[in-house]
Amino acid sequence: MTYSLMKSITFINSTLLLVLIVPIFGCNPGTNQARVKKNAFYVDADQQTYGTQDQPYEDPSKIGPKNNDEPDLLALAKAQKIAQSNLADRPNSSVAKSNFIVATDRLATASMSSQTLDRKIRYRQALRLYRDVLKVDPTNFEAKNNSKLIISIYKQLGKPIPVD
Repeated sequence: MTYSLMKSITFINSTLLLVLIVPIFGCNPGTNQARVKKNAFYVDADQQTYGTQDQPYEDPSKIGPKNNDEPDLLALAKAQKIAQSNLADRPNSSVAKSNFIVATDRLATASMSSQTLDRKIRYRQALRLYRDVLKVDPTNFEAKNNSKLIISIYKQLGKPIPVD
């Protein structure tokens, strides 16, 4: 074979190889821009109108998981307020104290672990609630440990510990 014939066969083989490999692996050497996703299977009610305006939906990697197991903070806060008013009306009642401790502890724990509250709010609120529990029951194990945990978080972050 002549040199020019071998050169043209090599060129044809390499061209065929590129023509076959590029579509298989999805390489597109012509563009470096990322494709914008225009549709998705996870469309929420508020995204329906957003998507109809020919704009991309939100990126699911930037959306936190929706936790339906998270307790309702408003319902827990309402129960805690009722228990607090019952304790104020009957300060010597062991049932009122117990109800207050349980309701306040539940709200504090839910506040501390809530993903809907900003962490600046959740830790301050939880610490205040745990301190309220410790005023009524200084030996409460969960309130002691969780308040120590929150205080250590504030210390690790170099932030002042809330007094309220």
